[in-house]
Amino acid sequence: MRKTLSAIVLALLPGLLFAQDQHFTFALPEREGRISLGVFDSGGKLVRTLFVGAVEKDFKIGLNGLITTWDGKNDDGKALASGKYRVRGYVVGNEVKAEGEAYHFNDWIEGDDSPEISGIGAVVSGEKENFLLFGFKPAREKVGSAEAMLWRFDETAGLQTVAALPHKAAFLAGNADHAAVNDPNESRVLLYNLKTPAPPVTSSEGGGFLSGGLWNNRLYLTTDKNELDQRDLSNLKTEKIVPTPAKLQGLDANPAALIGWDASGVWLSRGEKFDPVPLKELPEKFTLSAGPEETLWIAGKYAAEIVVRQHAFDGELLRQMKITEDFAGTIRIFANKSTLSFYLLLQSHNWSRQTLRGYRPSATPANEGATQVDWEVFLDKTIENSRRFGFVDGKLVPDAGQNPQPSEQKITLLGNTLNAKGSDLMLKAAAPSGLWLQTADGLPLLNLTNKKFFDRIIVTKGESAESLRVFAGDGVVVAEYLVSGLDHIAEIEAGEIEIP
Repeated sequence: MRKTLSAIVLALLPGLLFAQDQHFTFALPEREGRISLGVFDSGGKLVRTLFVGAVEKDFKIGLNGLITTWDGKNDDGKALASGKYRVRGYVVGNEVKAEGEAYHFNDWIEGDDSPEISGIGAVVSGEKENFLLFGFKPAREKVGSAEAMLWRFDETAGLQTVAALPHKAAFLAGNADHAAVNDPNESRVLLYNLKTPAPPVTSSEGGGFLSGGLWNNRLYLTTDKNELDQRDLSNLKTEKIVPTPAKLQGLDANPAALIGWDASGVWLSRGEKFDPVPLKELPEKFTLSAGPEETLWIAGKYAAEIVVRQHAFDGELLRQMKITEDFAGTIRIFANKSTLSFYLLLQSHNWSRQTLRGYRPSATPANEGATQVDWEVFLDKTIENSRRFGFVDGKLVPDAGQNPQPSEQKITLLGNTLNAKGSDLMLKAAAPSGLWLQTADGLPLLNLTNKKFFDRIIVTKGESAESLRVFAGDGVVVAEYLVSGLDHIAEIEAGEIEIP
């Protein structure tokens, strides 16, 4: 059905009435700062943000104050319906300061530009306690998923990105020169050269391997049979199939041998044949890593203790360490191939907490054959699942359950030349584009960070009456910001207009 001419005119009337921008003049209180200005409907809803963080030179100066305009449209560029609208805002005084205070529940995060690491899968030990890290970061466009990554860590530069890996990639093997990963999506193996920024060598055959080892310039991969797939590093083509005494669950290597294991035992190969390592006892669900020279490390749980033992290839116990970590349900060990240092990756049963800890002898053992050694921790970094962070009994915790958390706080403003008494202002924080301190009705006042993604925000009172603390979580870390001097915010009234 066609619209009548009168209906068309009525539909266009608000836009016709605002063919010329409407001008508003407003006075500023005697306060230097940044100006935020918005248009609100009769119900107090913000329908148009006109200015955020503006200064006086951004406006036309008139006899009675600063002049701004409004075209009658909302933030989406659509003409608004008839009704009364008010233009108002705030001057955020120069005394208002925002500072990043701390990062909680993720020790790898040192700044807003730190790599987003949410989990660790494997470690390749390097020189001077530097290492290669296979881990994961959240895929922001894929809710609930993660992207596999290779990072390099050293004490000076921190965590640096080496390569972004295919989605759901799994780590197979690594050494100082190469890292091999399984790409389940394409059923292939990828080999990254860690010395050059070249694209990875890609296999044209096979995938689905669970573990691997790099030895004698070859890549060995476990299969679902009592055998290994041996591949050339230059093209990843299968050279031959190597028989094994069992269906191996894991592989590792040092220059002396290729080492494999399953739940029942450990075997090593110096060539074509695998021989058993005569170990008297093995913990349940143990993990293994090749050590320096002709040694290997085994880590697992005996009762309540985590036990780490270094053995010679003939089974002799060389050194051991015992610790108690109640949260650890899974223990994995990654040893250095040239020194006595090693890393333990401790994971809770429900994956809510993960700790990577590096150990080394604090001094040379007094007796060369002593198994008991004093160990020092040279690295200790934990990631905790903080998606439901909050306060419980006044303490910030990674999982606050269903406990209600504060999202707004009231600040009492100082008096000024336009409002001698001052007034109360409700403030919150939101992340429409970066993290912003806003009025309760949504007008942005102060940018806290340009980081784009936050999915949980809590606002608490600061130590002083004019300060707030903002805690913003993104599923990886909880960032804490202190905002002070908030009483130096002053309200602006720019007038009212009615759209017929």
